Amino acid sequence: MTQIRHESVAPTRTQWLPAGAAVDAHRHDDHQIVYAGRGALTVTTDAGVWVAPGTRAIWVPAGTVHAHRAHGELDMHLVGLPAAENPLDLATPTVLAVGPLLRELIVAYTRTPDDDSPERARLRAVLLDQLRASPQQPLHLPAPTAPPLRALCDILRADPADGRTLAELGREVGASDRTLSRLFRGDLGMTFPQWRTQLRLHHALVLLAEDTPVTTVAHVCGWVVGQRVHRRLPPHVRPHTGRHPSPGRGARPRPAAPGARPGGAGAEPDRVPRALSRVAGKGKGAAMTYGADFGAGPGDARRGVARPASASRRARDAALLTAGWVGVLWLLEGIDVLSGHALDTFGITPREAGELRDVVPAAFLHFGFDHLAANSVPLLVMGFLAALSGIRRFLAVVAVIVLVSGLGVWLTAPAHSTTAGASGVVFGLFGYLVLRGFVDRRAGDVLLGVLVGAVYGSILWGVLPTTPGVSWQGHLFGLLGGVAAALVFRRPGRRP
Repeated sequence: MTQIRHESVAPTRTQWLPAGAAVDAHRHDDHQIVYAGRGALTVTTDAGVWVAPGTRAIWVPAGTVHAHRAHGELDMHLVGLPAAENPLDLATPTVLAVGPLLRELIVAYTRTPDDDSPERARLRAVLLDQLRASPQQPLHLPAPTAPPLRALCDILRADPADGRTLAELGREVGASDRTLSRLFRGDLGMTFPQWRTQLRLHHALVLLAEDTPVTTVAHVCGWVVGQRVHRRLPPHVRPHTGRHPSPGRGARPRPAAPGARPGGAGAEPDRVPRALSRVAGKGKGAAMTYGADFGAGPGDARRGVARPASASRRARDAALLTAGWVGVLWLLEGIDVLSGHALDTFGITPREAGELRDVVPAAFLHFGFDHLAANSVPLLVMGFLAALSGIRRFLAVVAVIVLVSGLGVWLTAPAHSTTAGASGVVFGLFGYLVLRGFVDRRAGDVLLGVLVGAVYGSILWGVLPTTPGVSWQGHLFGLLGGVAAALVFRRPGRRP
């Protein structure tokens, strides 16, 4: 900011700016409210940068040297207030929430700046009342002054997706992580992770205002990750994640591809199991057929227990169930996409008590069609094989796997992450099928387990923490859930 214009009066008007346009550094003797009716706006001062999308406004105190920049086509609404009139009692730039009423008041007030009528005066009074009630928003990215801190922040501004630790970045700028951590708190008033999150949030808001695809924003800002977990975006930005490789034949976890788009497929937490149950059977007849799932013998019919269905009937029922299950997942993913990915928030956020309700629905959500497609084949194959032993037993096994995998993720996943997808169920079915034959002491199931192990054994790499962003916790606990299910639901009279 070398050349600074001085305008004694802060204007009140509506101004259109094309994408990328800037208003150079200047100052007013008055206070000013800057609101982006469309697009996003950044206000830069010596103290840092403030960003405001269409639901925010920026308060610029009198005498503050500042510059504007438009991101996307910008309808900028400016409201000037005399220096003696400070309804917010703020001495520094601040981002304010703009509700529907305040928005309409600002738009109406700036539409006719030369109107001195009593009606407009009353409009102004209501506008000021609404300003006083507007909550402040943490959308300030402070600017560092210490040289090593400036160098580090410049590196991250150039590449917000840079995921190096503070110690690794410190080696590049010639300062220890302890020194940098102290400088972040003293110079910027926040920790390094907090500042980096703010930087990514600012960058994301700017890119979204410029109509950048959400998945591209995710990748550029460092939020795109791998197989079953994506980092939770701050609440100002819609969640997203990366491409998801399947634990299918010979597959190993691999990094997310740039531009991969998230998407979850889910429903209200108590609706997903019901949908699955409706697919499982058709009333009492189905329930009676499955009454022998846990090992009814030839004499059980005399005791009122249904006999096992024929092999063809069991195969048909298993195929219908697994196909219906996967079909429901695809249907929910389609609904999620059409709803603007409103269901992605049903993923599991670790160690937050309120997120325990998402342990079950998270297993029915996927971050995009690629993610779901990758899981569909192993779900169909191993789900069918597991369901051949009986539908009731299969549903009980899946319930155990979902609960063990979900609770394990909730307890052990990294903070500020969100985990979802059916990979935990895939790993659980794998463990269940491999162990079931040995627990039940059935030669056919032992042979089937060996075959499953030979075909899908490579997925065991997924239980190791070798790939950043991959929910190895979900895989590991899903596998343990499958082992537990094989032991819990062994056939009567059998001991492992």
